[in-house]
Amino acid sequence: MNKNIIINNLIKKDLLMIHKSLPKEFDDAIKDSKVIFSKHFLGYGSIVIFFDNQKVSFVYSFNKTNKRILKYIDNSFIGNNNLVKKKEYEILINENKEVLNLFKKYNLKLCDSGSEYKLDIIPEAVKLEGLKNVKYNPFRVDEYIRIIDEAFNPLRDKMGKSLNYRKSHYKESVEKFNSSAIKNNLFIFEKDGEIVGICFLNANVIDTLVINPSFQGQNYGSIILSYISHILTRKKGYAEVYLYVVAENERAKNFYLRNGYRINAKYRVLKENCDEC
Repeated sequence: MNKNIIINNLIKKDLLMIHKSLPKEFDDAIKDSKVIFSKHFLGYGSIVIFFDNQKVSFVYSFNKTNKRILKYIDNSFIGNNNLVKKKEYEILINENKEVLNLFKKYNLKLCDSGSEYKLDIIPEAVKLEGLKNVKYNPFRVDEYIRIIDEAFNPLRDKMGKSLNYRKSHYKESVEKFNSSAIKNNLFIFEKDGEIVGICFLNANVIDTLVINPSFQGQNYGSIILSYISHILTRKKGYAEVYLYVVAENERAKNFYLRNGYRINAKYRVLKENCDEC
């Protein structure tokens, strides 16, 4: 086997310590020649720096470190940061405290920290209990965006972030709805014509699950989550299903643990500007 393939496979194994989607993002960056730098330290972990049209991602995934590796990590950030002055960037790390402490000197903000959850109990066929899975209606997109903002505003307020994020990023929000609908990665649930829940998928990852605040506390979240999990495993054929929850969202963490998911990994995201999250 080609040496580069072996090394890249070791890197991808390390990336799984942060979250499931990173190995695919790394593969895609390789195919598109968007990897700036990558290195694997046998027995320790890996560094990957890659970019897309929006940002540059510095990824540091280590199960242990030493002084030499910490210095290498520091130099990799300093040496490549000049390449991204005109781009937004983020730093993704796992739960390695030495690496986290290393970046404190740069006065970066801890924008997100949380956990990757993995489906542990595959649900059988699920009845929607009066809900209807309806097609995306582009004429109702403003209503969809309002519901998502209303659902997330209490959490964003708790985290000190600006409210009504989707509305303030209207163009990107509409594009996400349109592209997700085309790819069959968007599910909208209604009851008597009212929107109850909205769900975005990204392959085998539940990207966003929102329950209209007017319908929260009525078990619709559990019904919709079980329905989506069943679709992904039984109909789309995925052996594994993942989702991500920020540390501050205690309600969501308890909700997913009650509904067949378990914590699989932990992550932290550092940025200059946390409001763009």
